[in-house]
Amino acid sequence: MPTDINVAAWSWARLSTKLRRYEQLEPFDLALAGICQSCRLDQFILDGAPYAAGAHLRTLLQAAPTSM
Repeated sequence: MPTDINVAAWSWARLSTKLRRYEQLEPFDLALAGICQSCRLDQFILDGAPYAAGAHLRTLLQAAPTSM
């Protein structure tokens, strides 16, 4: 159990907010988004978000450098 839920949830909450606002992602967040998608956690990050937010995520990941 995390000792501080705010610290534990910060990464996915920040990522979810950026995707819902259709913002560009910094390399760290882009890598995190790729991990989330490959583990199928993107469905939890985008829960309740419009379909376009998921499309935005897929577009960002397709445009990511191949090293990611």
